[in-house]
Amino acid sequence: MRKVYPTGVLSDSFGQLCIFLKDTNSEEGLAIWVSEDMGVSIVAATQNEKFSRPLTHELFCLALKKLGTSVSSAIITDLIEDTFIATLILNTFQGQIRLDCRPSDAIVMALRMNAPLYAEEKAFELAASVITDQGFIVASPKRGPKLPSKALPPPTTAEEHERLKPFEEGLKDINLNP
Repeated sequence: MRKVYPTGVLSDSFGQLCIFLKDTNSEEGLAIWVSEDMGVSIVAATQNEKFSRPLTHELFCLALKKLGTSVSSAIITDLIEDTFIATLILNTFQGQIRLDCRPSDAIVMALRMNAPLYAEEKAFELAASVITDQGFIVASPKRGPKLPSKALPPPTTAEEHERLKPFEEGLKDINLNP
């Protein structure tokens, strides 16, 4: 299992957002596509930003804390048919429980509850990627010539750059590398 951390929110040529979870001990990472609202939630969680009213993840965190439960960790466990699978591990008064969840939810919950993020080796074997100097996400050289199902070019229009500015600014000054 590898410890990972989010390094940025990127956009593909179709305007979909991607979170890049980088391995703490290598240049490899996992590119996980997320919806725009999840991208906002992840960036807000990296900055510990609070809203005037709790959003869904904040509400869930508040409920867990009131119940005396903590998040032990979040793990990206697998990739099945181009969909990453994740598990959120909770510490409760009755012991540890594992919840199947979307990777984006696991990322936000771990960030909001100050819990570590991990990825199983199997996920890296199936989808390890690196970010090139030009900002493209490509298959890791260790994986051979096969490209992941989605290659991520950097934003190409002024409109795309403007739309992503809050995401880029939000992550610019954050050092999540443990």
